[in-house]
Amino acid sequence: MTSERKMRANRNNSRASSGPRTAAGRVRSARNAHRHGLGAPLSSNLLEQAHGLAYQIAGEGAPTELQELAWPIAHAIVELRRVRHTRDEYLSRALTIPPAMCTGASPGDGLGSAESLSRDLRTLLALDRYERRARSRQRKAVCGFIRKAKELTHWNGDTNEPTVALRNLSRRGKP
Repeated sequence: MTSERKMRANRNNSRASSGPRTAAGRVRSARNAHRHGLGAPLSSNLLEQAHGLAYQIAGEGAPTELQELAWPIAHAIVELRRVRHTRDEYLSRALTIPPAMCTGASPGDGLGSAESLSRDLRTLLALDRYERRARSRQRKAVCGFIRKAKELTHWNGDTNEPTVALRNLSRRGKP
């Protein structure tokens, strides 16, 4: 049985971590995914890349089921590329601008660089969460694809099925 002290601590923690309470806070929280544009659907150009990649993953003449299972893998790969590109651009910008100027702080501000570094760190952590989510989706999709490929083709891992690229993808997380 849980002690009264533990239940009180749990209730207090719950109150502190239940999300924004004000309407303005809820609106701000709802916009978090739009800050980097990574919560938006793929553009038509990226969708074309994903379709081409899905075709390569499934292989020529693959059964329809495998072609359909290749799509989430390709989508996750394109998402990973998009997140990594955004992170690389951000880091490139952050490294070429003096830290005190990154967030618009004036050079005379004593706290400007600390605040700037704090914001930069939060941004990088957010980008890391996007990347982890895309990698997780990719991993799950690869496992489902390989499971179905084994089922459909009696693949034993020694042949070139489902494809060499997919086996490499499942090991390294890159095409």
